[in-house]
Amino acid sequence: RRAANKGHADAQFKLARCYKFGRGIPQDVDEAARLFRRAAEQGHALGQYGLGQCHDLGRGVPQDDRLAARLYRLTAEQGFAKAQACFELFCEQGRGDVPQDDRSYSTLPPGSRPGQRSCAGQFRSALRTWQGHDEVLWRGCSLFPSRSRAG
Repeated sequence: RRAANKGHADAQFKLARCYKFGRGIPQDVDEAARLFRRAAEQGHALGQYGLGQCHDLGRGVPQDDRLAARLYRLTAEQGFAKAQACFELFCEQGRGDVPQDDRSYSTLPPGSRPGQRSCAGQFRSALRTWQGHDEVLWRGCSLFPSRSRAG
């Protein structure tokens, strides 16, 4: 908490996740969104993804497809598979004023990072087919954990 208060982006992201899920502290989506924003403003990729989720679902911030799409794309361009899946889903659904044929989010050639493409496909498929879409997305960071971390 001290590091987050001092402006350390990774600490802000980790504390945001604690608030998001209520791990070790009472769940508070407003505080989670605030901390994701602070990390995102410093260029923290996972903070950008977390803030994108918040705007996608309207948790802790107003629901905003355009901002969510921008944040997903920004994170996807950094090679984060879940953000690629979310941005691709926005493309397919025409959400956030993203053209349905826009696939320029991917800076990774197919197969350049083993597991990322298949993880993105699995995650996107889960988002498309499961009834609890918003809960799947909100908890998505725990799906496929070993294959979806950027870097």
